[in-house]
Amino acid sequence: MESQCNAQSTKMLSMQTRIHFLEMDLTSDNAISVNNIQPNEFGLLNRESKLCSQARLPSNPAQQVVKPERQICLADLQSVNHVRSIDSDLAKNTKALEDQVASLSESSRSALAEVASLRDQLDNADKTYAINLLKKDDVISTLKSKLGEMMVGYKRLKGRYNEVTSANSAHRALYDNLNAQHVANLTELKTSKSDIESSRERVRALEDEICHTNDQILTLNERVVAYEEQFQYIKRQYEALQEKNETLEVDAVAREKSAQLKISNLEMEVKTLSEIVRQKESEIRIATDRAQYVELENLKAKSFLEKTDRIHEAKWAELEAQLSTAHQTISKLRSDTDVDTKLQREIISQLEDQLTEHKLQLEVVTEGANAARTALETYKKRAHSALKKASIENKFNLEKVAQNAIKLEQELVMARGRISGLDIELQEVRQHLEAAKNTEDAHAQSIRIALKNEQNDMEAALRSEIDSLRTEVSRLEQALEKDKTSIQQLAEQNKALKHEVIQLKEEVRTSTEQATKFKVEISELSRQLEAALAAASLATDEARPPLFSPPFSPVEKDRRSTASSSRSFDDDGNGSVLYQTTIDEQHDRIAAAVVDACPVPHACKTTLSNVVEQQTKSHAKENDVKRLQAQLEELESTSHFYRKKYEDTFTQLKEVTTQQQNGEHSLQAINTEYLKNVMMKYIESQVTSEKEQLVPVISTLLNFSPQEQQKMLAAHRPPDEGVGLLSGVFSLFASGTTSKPFAAPSSFQSPPTLKGSTTDAAIGGKNNIENM
Repeated sequence: MESQCNAQSTKMLSMQTRIHFLEMDLTSDNAISVNNIQPNEFGLLNRESKLCSQARLPSNPAQQVVKPERQICLADLQSVNHVRSIDSDLAKNTKALEDQVASLSESSRSALAEVASLRDQLDNADKTYAINLLKKDDVISTLKSKLGEMMVGYKRLKGRYNEVTSANSAHRALYDNLNAQHVANLTELKTSKSDIESSRERVRALEDEICHTNDQILTLNERVVAYEEQFQYIKRQYEALQEKNETLEVDAVAREKSAQLKISNLEMEVKTLSEIVRQKESEIRIATDRAQYVELENLKAKSFLEKTDRIHEAKWAELEAQLSTAHQTISKLRSDTDVDTKLQREIISQLEDQLTEHKLQLEVVTEGANAARTALETYKKRAHSALKKASIENKFNLEKVAQNAIKLEQELVMARGRISGLDIELQEVRQHLEAAKNTEDAHAQSIRIALKNEQNDMEAALRSEIDSLRTEVSRLEQALEKDKTSIQQLAEQNKALKHEVIQLKEEVRTSTEQATKFKVEISELSRQLEAALAAASLATDEARPPLFSPPFSPVEKDRRSTASSSRSFDDDGNGSVLYQTTIDEQHDRIAAAVVDACPVPHACKTTLSNVVEQQTKSHAKENDVKRLQAQLEELESTSHFYRKKYEDTFTQLKEVTTQQQNGEHSLQAINTEYLKNVMMKYIESQVTSEKEQLVPVISTLLNFSPQEQQKMLAAHRPPDEGVGLLSGVFSLFASGTTSKPFAAPSSFQSPPTLKGSTTDAAIGGKNNIENM
């Protein structure tokens, strides 16, 4: 009540001060308004005085009259507006002040009413206090009865506390057993970690071995692919050679047949011509008997015969030149066919062209014979008309004709001999072609057999290596499965340990909750006892005034300080020890107070050391569990890191292998281009010394044996025997007089880019070969 009165008085004082401040504000506002109005009034007076002075001035000029009138009007307007604004401001300020005064008066009235109500409340409180003093005796008696009941409950709680301490000791023993199990599990975890690390090292070693084996498998696969490509390339070359040989054989057979037919036709034509010549000779002999009467026409016949002789001689010269050119072309064609078997088609086409030319020449010869026949017929007709005139000259002419006929027969015999020689040369060319074909077939067969044997050896080696790798992979998989099972077992053990730790935490939490409940109950009982003791002391202390609140006794102060200290400390560290000491002291003081108040037997002194030790151990175990969990998380993070690192290195290895493969393919392409350039230089060069210098380069590029290299060098040496029509042809195999490639495949075409310096920057180009 006194506090309420004090609050009301403070409110009244605050209201009075507020009213005073409002009055001060009103006075200040009035003073400010007066100060603002005074200069305006002075300004009006000054303006009026100015207007008066201006009105007194003489008004002679019109300009002096107009200006003051305008200034007066403006001044009047300004003054009126200013006065109006000042009036409006004053009205607003007065209204605001009146409102504030009204509100302050209303608040003062309400404050006075509240003060009156507070005085009434104080009077009622005094009356109720007197009534409460009368009721205190009844309360003290009831408190004494309740104190007896509280002592009985305290004894019951004491027995329950003893039971709880025994249960805590049993829990402590169980906790010690679990701690021992936990230590054993920790040792097992350490051993399992060491096993896991060893297994990881084994797995890493196995992964390295697997990577090495994968690299070996990749290299073996690349070698297999390269051998297969070589085998396919050689197979394609052999098939192309077989097809070309077959086509050449078919063409040669067809051309031989056509040549035989042409030769038989020519022989038949020669026979027919010889028979015709014999008939003509018999007719000429018959005509000689009758030519005695044609002496006058002998001169004409003589001139005509001379012309025909000249024509025949020119034709025979042309035929001889054509036969010589045909012989030369045939020899060139033979040399070309012997130099390169792959250019047989071109040579055979040239032979066909030459045969057609020979056919045309033979047709020309037949035409000449027909012309001679027609000329003889004309001559016969003319001779019948001039037999009588040129009998003597006809004899001479007939002898010349006989000589010409003999010459023609001799030339026919020579032509037959040349044709037989050509047949012999054709047979030799066929034999040479067959021998070359047989040698190529044997070489291709030997290469095929060697490749097959090498492929079989490689396949056997690869199969053995693949089998060994499969066994190694199966062994590694078994080891990995064993490691996985061990890891799973360790994970299960870890889960069981975590579950046991969680159970221990739950038990510790329940025990701590029970201990806190007991502490709360004990603190409530102590508070009730303190309240009862305080009520008893108040009842016995009658000398104190009723309105004065009794001060705290030192015992009560100690009790309250111990209770606050017990509530302020926590359950860990030094705070738990202090809390335990304060609880003991509180128990002692409560027992002493109870003994003083009523005769109650002294209770036995108990402590909570077991509970505190159990809590500390539980905290330590929780810390160990957290530490183990952190270690497990670190191990998992490191394993994830190493796994990611392994994947990154594996991808990098893949990229490196692909780059190496691309580099090897590019190197192979460069080597093939270099080999092409070397072969082109070898084929195009016409000097044996340059070819002998290029032989070791070719042998190193193609991995020739020493015997093959010696054979290749022996091919450049000049042959001992080169007599006959085909000596020049066989020498072409070593000398290389032509610019065409020797035994080059049909698909081989030297591109224009390779003849330059495109591959000079690589292993070698044409310019580098020329520098050799």
